[in-house]
Amino acid sequence: MEQLFSYRRWLIISPHADDAELGCGGSIARAIDAGIEVHIAVVILKGETHLRGQRYVPASQRHQELAAAMNSAGAHYSVLNFVNEGECFDLASSSQSACVQQLDTLIEEIQPELLLMPVPSFHQEHQWVYNCCVAATRPTKNQRSLRLIAAYEYPAAGWGNSSSWDSFAWRALYQYQRLCSGETGDAGRTSVADVCGKKCAHLTRWRKATGIISGR
Repeated sequence: MEQLFSYRRWLIISPHADDAELGCGGSIARAIDAGIEVHIAVVILKGETHLRGQRYVPASQRHQELAAAMNSAGAHYSVLNFVNEGECFDLASSSQSACVQQLDTLIEEIQPELLLMPVPSFHQEHQWVYNCCVAATRPTKNQRSLRLIAAYEYPAAGWGNSSSWDSFAWRALYQYQRLCSGETGDAGRTSVADVCGKKCAHLTRWRKATGIISGR
């Protein structure tokens, strides 16, 4: 997948803050080192209760950590839906057409050559965002800049495996190419062994999440 790094402007769709770094943080670091312009669009940012430790992290803190992570990475970012404390907003039951319009606007403004979307997983909001991305990048749209549309994976331990991706009968129709951001350098994967340290450094900006996972 060395072809990825020939594209000079990337747009990565992240369902939640930190999904993009977990899924393709190494590729992001390598791209920025190569002078590629990277934009990360977080679809929803809200307060979260982490399953491990049952600690609640307010939206304001998650936004601070997002800004720190993006500053550390050298990436541009935007938040499509920020949910203030006390507000109730369920992404999976909200209007997909509204999200598709938001993605349409981003694509028009940023003019990316490469768009990375999350693969569908057992997480219902990830599936929802994936479907919106498919609609926003359908072949009938006149997207002048896009040259490659790909999908990235994230740790199976957190969101379940994405094997269902391979069973989608219509995948060939769209000619989407799958991007796995593993560190192995296997065929079909992008080798990021030389920037693993940077990926880890970006992830440490998410102090509450990484602290809970490590047991601190």
